[in-house]
Amino acid sequence: MSYPLDNLGDYNKVRDALHAVGGNANVFYAQIEQNAAPKYVGVGILIGGALASLSFWGYSQWQRRQNSSRQVLSSDSPSCENPDDDVPHPAHAHIDTAKE
Repeated sequence: MSYPLDNLGDYNKVRDALHAVGGNANVFYAQIEQNAAPKYVGVGILIGGALASLSFWGYSQWQRRQNSSRQVLSSDSPSCENPDDDVPHPAHAHIDTAKE
């Protein structure tokens, strides 16, 4: 049972490149780093920057919503529970609050 080496694809290219540097794996890996690494460094920086800015934007939106909900729930806002308030609640602004 034999397997044709033509179907191995990149294995043959790697084998030939390793043979071209005399079988020295350190030299072979150094050549790969020189050729492949600069391509992916820029892409990695771009993706990392996009993720960081998206995370910062999401956090700032969350923080803004938290602050606005705290202002709504604070004790300084008019309350519906106290009917003696002079200031009507915004939801009840259409109701006439004049005392007879």
